[in-house]
Amino acid sequence: MKLNDENSLLGRGIRPRAKAPAEPARKDQSRRVKSAAKALAVATAVGSMVAMSGCAVGNSSSGGSGQITINGTAWSDWTYVFDAAKQFHKDHPNITVNITAIPNSSYFTKIPQLFQSSGGPDFSTIALDQSNYPQYLKDGILAPLDDVWQNSGLDANAYDNVKSTYTAADGHKYAISAGATVVPIVYYNKDLLKKAGIQDPPNTGMSMSDFFSMVGKLQSAGYSQPMSVGLGDPTEPLRLFSSYASNTCGEAWTKGLQGSSPTSKWTDSCAVQAFQVAKDFVSHNVLAGGTGAASTTSASASAAFEAGKSPMYMDGTWATSAIEKAMPGDQVGWFLPPSASSTPTKMTFSTTDAFVVNKNSKNADAAKQFLQYLAQDQGMWQHGLPPRSDFAPGSSVDPISASLAKNISSTGTWVDLSQEMSADTETAFIGAMSGVVIGKYTPEQAAALVAGSAGK
Repeated sequence: MKLNDENSLLGRGIRPRAKAPAEPARKDQSRRVKSAAKALAVATAVGSMVAMSGCAVGNSSSGGSGQITINGTAWSDWTYVFDAAKQFHKDHPNITVNITAIPNSSYFTKIPQLFQSSGGPDFSTIALDQSNYPQYLKDGILAPLDDVWQNSGLDANAYDNVKSTYTAADGHKYAISAGATVVPIVYYNKDLLKKAGIQDPPNTGMSMSDFFSMVGKLQSAGYSQPMSVGLGDPTEPLRLFSSYASNTCGEAWTKGLQGSSPTSKWTDSCAVQAFQVAKDFVSHNVLAGGTGAASTTSASASAAFEAGKSPMYMDGTWATSAIEKAMPGDQVGWFLPPSASSTPTKMTFSTTDAFVVNKNSKNADAAKQFLQYLAQDQGMWQHGLPPRSDFAPGSSVDPISASLAKNISSTGTWVDLSQEMSADTETAFIGAMSGVVIGKYTPEQAAALVAGSAGK
């Protein structure tokens, strides 16, 4: 497999918000910012045979022993996809799978046109959010993948909120998850906490009062930047709020925001309470840079943590790989954000990274076959947490991901609220949350600002 990456994306695990200073942050797949300014010239040709014994999805349009070529897309740092395609070819040498890297985030707006053209891809990476996915469904360009879910074991083993997120209004599933990210978690430097007289905190169940007590001890020990957070990157405030909105309002509130007749409002008291968390973080000097945290990038926030300036760092689990490369594996621990209510914090699952099949493809069955193979591939651990409970972490899985996986059943999961936001609401929200951090808005004003944009 040849990987010619002319302008490599700054991948951080499962489709992170890779940031480049020269490009303004914007929303794309999984609401993470892609920093590629030019098209990536990544082409991979690997082969595979359609008929995989015992689990074939359907008959190839080429039939028999004829050669089949299917074309698809993936981000260049999704190494497990390229590896899976290579192994797929070794076992089944009759299909050629050409995987081309997505050039940039604007690709997602072009999928309807690409899928309806004669030279469109057979399968593609997409973002399963409110930006483009509803339009794909409305246009009828996606092939149902219920058979892939059934035959790959996803129906039986995917986490409940993954199933609900991927089930369309008509009851069918039109995409498969490429993995899950927990957003956010708090990474911490065990040595620095120990020097401040703090024992390793539990992974789950921390209260806000216990958290503020820990922050106070760190400040007394001379750490003026207890926790670094890249709130200057637009999607980071979304992740922080999403976790706390689920915590203070409950997931039913999140679901109640959707539809033409929403039952939830951004000005509900529990939503205001979620905005209040950001204000409390500032008033308790939790955030590195204080009000200046609103302009702190994730790159500078992670650098502060890795350099030992900040004992804690809040981000999504896409940061795990880079952190473990920069710091000894046994030096870093993690815990879920402290609860702002009487309900313990759950893991907020972002599962927007997905694959779909072009309904108009002449080789749709062959494309389904490959996606079914991906859905069963343990190599998914390279990309983040698998969206299914039957994949136990092996010895090659990094310690933090393995530990997260072992805690899922006990903590439960929440859906990432940012997956449910429209682009206009997201834009208003980012400004509102940043305004709370710098003291421009009260939590009530911030909530009203978002409500005005969303009409809710």
